[in-house]
Amino acid sequence: MPSAENVPTVIHIYSFPSASEPFTPKLRSILMHAKPILHARWNPVRKGNLAICCGTRSMYTWSDEWVGEEGGEEEMAECIGVPASEYSLAHT
Repeated sequence: MPSAENVPTVIHIYSFPSASEPFTPKLRSILMHAKPILHARWNPVRKGNLAICCGTRSMYTWSDEWVGEEGGEEEMAECIGVPASEYSLAHT
């Protein structure tokens, strides 16, 4: 396992234009974590869903599928606690 000094604690999520638009990526979200990010995986079935693991008893998610009060799509990040005393997401 790499040392904590070499592992990022921040994820930058960008949106990229379609092929017909000028190539100007836009920063969508910045996800800042207190612990090093050990794993980050996009959901292969549902586009726009990211799962993040920092080796604690929690899992972090980001999604662009949230529908806001105004009816438009928004982004959402959340922490999901795993209620097991002997469980760690570091080795998944």
